[in-house]
Amino acid sequence: MADGNQEAFRQLFHRYRHKVYAVALDTTGSPVMAEDVLQDIFLKIWLHRARLNQITHFKAYLFTATRNHIINLLKKEQRQSNALPEQLELAAGASEYDGEIYLMEKEYGALLQQAISRLPQRQAEAYRLIRLAGLKREVAAQQMGVSEDTTKSHLTQALRNIRAFCMAHLDCIIFLLLAHPFV
Repeated sequence: MADGNQEAFRQLFHRYRHKVYAVALDTTGSPVMAEDVLQDIFLKIWLHRARLNQITHFKAYLFTATRNHIINLLKKEQRQSNALPEQLELAAGASEYDGEIYLMEKEYGALLQQAISRLPQRQAEAYRLIRLAGLKREVAAQQMGVSEDTTKSHLTQALRNIRAFCMAHLDCIIFLLLAHPFV
């Protein structure tokens, strides 16, 4: 996989996806957030696949990365609600993104924006209200003038479409990252 073998990546993904998802679901209590964690973790693994040869205990690496990613997501969620608990801050430590991760996330953010812009109107609206604005599904459904189940369906389909778009364009991100060497 370190050499870019997509089949090896698929095998790795299928081997560990349920375990990563279960850890994320147990920790967050949110199936949607657990799905995001799963996608983000494996995207980061793919983007940093050249470093995989240096990792001696992949399973430990994977679950440490998953735990740290969840902590960062929970911290972000708490910051948005202006109530960051002390124990979460202590658990996370003072880790900051380095320049390489910042660039990767910037490119990933641009790819995500492209994916969102390609969604049908109702899917994009559901995604923006729930995932970006942080509204509860029932509130988003009221604003959209549809049932909560319809909103859930729109969000689910939006997430699938975004995931498919990002995975299809992952090589573009990798090319952009390689074309702009890190400092």
